[in-house]
Amino acid sequence: MQETAGTSYQEYTLSRAETERISHTYVCCTEEFTNLFYRLYFNRPSQYYFMAVEFPSLFLTFISMIVFWLDATNCGERLGFGITALLAVEVTKIVTNQ
Repeated sequence: MQETAGTSYQEYTLSRAETERISHTYVCCTEEFTNLFYRLYFNRPSQYYFMAVEFPSLFLTFISMIVFWLDATNCGERLGFGITALLAVEVTKIVTNQ
């Protein structure tokens, strides 16, 4: 975990950074042009990823199966619960996709 201006970021950690400098002189010009290339390597902690993405998805999938054990005569409650579970799964996808 890295502290930055009072906020901590747990999703990624910077593991390595490399720079490469390439200079080239073109035939038409006498000046030398320089390109700098940066390569940043990040690691994603597996525990954070599991708790933030996988566990909520698994939990909501399990909860959505409860609709099959609800009373069959009460169709309105079953339908409402199923739609709510489906919407919760979709909201979780949207939030974790960002």
